[in-house]
Amino acid sequence: AHVTSWQLNMIAWSTAARRSLLPTSPAAGNPYGITARTIRKSWESWLLATCPDQIVRITLSPGHIETVALRPYINVAFTVEERDAIAAEVAGWCR
Repeated sequence: AHVTSWQLNMIAWSTAARRSLLPTSPAAGNPYGITARTIRKSWESWLLATCPDQIVRITLSPGHIETVALRPYINVAFTVEERDAIAAEVAGWCR
């Protein structure tokens, strides 16, 4: 697997924040399983949860076709409180 400086920083930041390790066998040197892809997928799921009227724009922005991008996110179940917190984080993007 290709390791980037960003990924190494995310691992270091996760360690400093005392994040929980993966419950299963972690990848060598990456006990959190965090990658740049993790961040991208989280961002897309946040936007899809809070800006459903922007679905085409959101799914096409990373270069996906809608059906490919929707598959992992279609059943993400955020609570009302989580959606409110996410909406505050992405404020301004859903215009």
